[in-house]
Amino acid sequence: MQQSKRTDVILEHVKKHKHATIQELVDITSSSAATIRRDVNKLAEDGQVYRHRGGISFGRSISRQPTTAEKMDENLAAKKAIAVAALGHIKEGMTVFLDAGTTSFELSKLLINRHDVTVITTDLRIAFYLSEAGNNQIIIAGGNIDNCSQSVVGDYSGYLLDNIIPDICFCTCSAFDTNNGVTSPTQEKAFLKRKLATLGKSNILLTDSSKLHCVGTHRIAPLSTYDLLISDSDMPSHVQADIEEEVAIELVQFERPGFESK
Repeated sequence: MQQSKRTDVILEHVKKHKHATIQELVDITSSSAATIRRDVNKLAEDGQVYRHRGGISFGRSISRQPTTAEKMDENLAAKKAIAVAALGHIKEGMTVFLDAGTTSFELSKLLINRHDVTVITTDLRIAFYLSEAGNNQIIIAGGNIDNCSQSVVGDYSGYLLDNIIPDICFCTCSAFDTNNGVTSPTQEKAFLKRKLATLGKSNILLTDSSKLHCVGTHRIAPLSTYDLLISDSDMPSHVQADIEEEVAIELVQFERPGFESK
């Protein structure tokens, strides 16, 4: 099989299945492992796939910040499960920072009956939601309001972040992979999230596996910057092995909509 044909077959397979091992590609192209490795290395250099231990994955570029409305119901079951796992790390009397995002919002719902936690956030919805209950001390960063995400961005927020040390900072993201780390489609978001990555005594990244192999224009931080990554069990095992070389991982099981446990 000619290289151009092999490339088409490889890309079609990876786009359909999201990831593939070298052996799978050897089998479907009837080529040698050495030939496939050369092909996938070239595809990775061209940015068409992501190379990792034992295979490749298909990724996508994130060119704009999704709106809150767009994200609210996406992978909701996984986000709820991640929020439950995150709650287990919050102890009595802690001060925690909740980054803006729909996964953080799910975590805030679980804090509604906690009277012993101080919450700092840049997310307007989180601040309003928790303040209505009146059970927690809420601190919100100042600055410009980003209408897209209904959160605060800009230099004024940075001033607050330079002067606080929460017990845990729960960070979120739109995109991450092993090659580029955590990235953002906007400079303003990247600026704040870069600070959050090292803000707390412990810094935990909350992100469902749909963000894996997505890449934004602006770098935030390498995965190794964080103390823990909490994600869902849909993360492929071979990718998990690569990520675990950089950061500890906690993967959660979740029940998909329409699935009934027996």
